[in-house]
Amino acid sequence: MIFIYSMFLYVNYEITMVITIVIIINTIIIVKTVSKTIKKKGIKRSGLQANYYEVINSSLANFKMIKLQIQDNIILEKFHKATKDYAQVGIITATLKSAPKMIFEAISFSLVISLVIYLVYKYEDDASSHIGLLSIFVLGLYRFMPSVNKILDGYNNIMYQYKALDIVHNDLIYDIEDIGNKKVNFESLIKIKNLSFGYIEGQNILQDINLEINKGDKVAFIGESGSGKSTLIDLLIGLYKPCSGGIFVDDNLLCDSNIKSWRNKVGYIPQSVYLFDGTVAENVVFNRKYDEQKITEVLKKAKLYDFLQEKEGLLTVVGEGGILLSGGQKQRIAIARAL
Repeated sequence: MIFIYSMFLYVNYEITMVITIVIIINTIIIVKTVSKTIKKKGIKRSGLQANYYEVINSSLANFKMIKLQIQDNIILEKFHKATKDYAQVGIITATLKSAPKMIFEAISFSLVISLVIYLVYKYEDDASSHIGLLSIFVLGLYRFMPSVNKILDGYNNIMYQYKALDIVHNDLIYDIEDIGNKKVNFESLIKIKNLSFGYIEGQNILQDINLEINKGDKVAFIGESGSGKSTLIDLLIGLYKPCSGGIFVDDNLLCDSNIKSWRNKVGYIPQSVYLFDGTVAENVVFNRKYDEQKITEVLKKAKLYDFLQEKEGLLTVVGEGGILLSGGQKQRIAIARAL
């Protein structure tokens, strides 16, 4: 592209300047109109896509409830509207993306015609001797204009995906934990001292909590919904940091330098169990070292091993989200994973 433009300047800089001005003016017009519209459609697409997946997820997650309440038509109507709007935005965008190519093809043709008229007018008696000049610009534009169109097409694609790029950028600028590898041992006592925590500054949901848990104790947190039970557990296992106060393990304050070691000692069974589409063994291991003997042992402790023997053993497939298992069986896999 640079070579072709340099050749244009060498052959005839006046004609080259005219061509350059025409291309720049048309590019600015396209960017201010077509590209701006494509960007708006991209932002709209992002919202419609989120709505589309929300309809699918809510339908699949509440399938039994939908059947019981006979809401098939309502869900189908929502799905139809979501897909129609999403498809419509895609069609409009695809049409707009093809516009610059057609515009530049028309510009190229117009420039060639204008160049012929200019040469005939200026060299009326000897126009045929400048056929070589005309050929250079025609062939040059034939190679040059597609490159300009590719650049503009790439720019339009960026504008269309702008909202998605913005979301990814916002996710990437979050601070990454800087935690150390200092060891922490649990021999006798976990002590919560004057602990306060809130998700929003100045609005604590836990205030001045003091508690001692001895090794071997079985402790249950009981309270109203939203009172902070799960949050206190998350603080205990090191997922959140207290706003004030602290958690001590055998007089060692949990902090960035030793929190990694503490988390490694935690066996955690969440309220909602996540299972990926794989085997029971893969879901129990969950990115850790595969040890068949240990997997078998924990499955026996979780009272799931005998059931698996009726299927395909450790290689029994659970399906996406554990759809091939009952709720209780999914909980038992979570227990085995924690063990």
